Amino acid sequence: MRLEFDVQGIPAPKGSTRSFRHRHTGKVVTTNDNERTAPWASAVGWAAKVARKGTPITSEPVEVGAVFRFPRPKAHYRKDGGLKEWAEWQKHVGKPDLDKLLRAILDALTGIAWVDDSQVCALGRSEKRYVLPGESPGASVMVYSVGAAPAEERHE
Repeated sequence: MRLEFDVQGIPAPKGSTRSFRHRHTGKVVTTNDNERTAPWASAVGWAAKVARKGTPITSEPVEVGAVFRFPRPKAHYRKDGGLKEWAEWQKHVGKPDLDKLLRAILDALTGIAWVDDSQVCALGRSEKRYVLPGESPGASVMVYSVGAAPAEERHE
């Protein structure tokens, strides 16, 4: 299996969950503390379904990688709209955390790209960065059956 796709939008992390007993029904309810996670996960799932083009969900072990692109802060731009010189190489070191961004992707692809996220046995190259000129915020996601990833993309 080799699945590569792009998702448009501002990436949202998988936040912490909170469980509590509903006071009227008595049932346990689990909520996510980030309201942007569900729409982002939906966009990821939709993009994966379109990219899969009807191929079956895999039950093989997989490797996953992702590049998350974020909008640049206003401080990166000059008054004329161009990028400041130092901003071209500026790394995205603030929140959200890379591991929580990956968790959102892994959970969103369960049942769409693979049967269970326990099949993810390797994380390939993943990073978060600011958009380059002409790019839009979002994520590029790569899913490979283990052994199917190109050698230069695998971490051995």
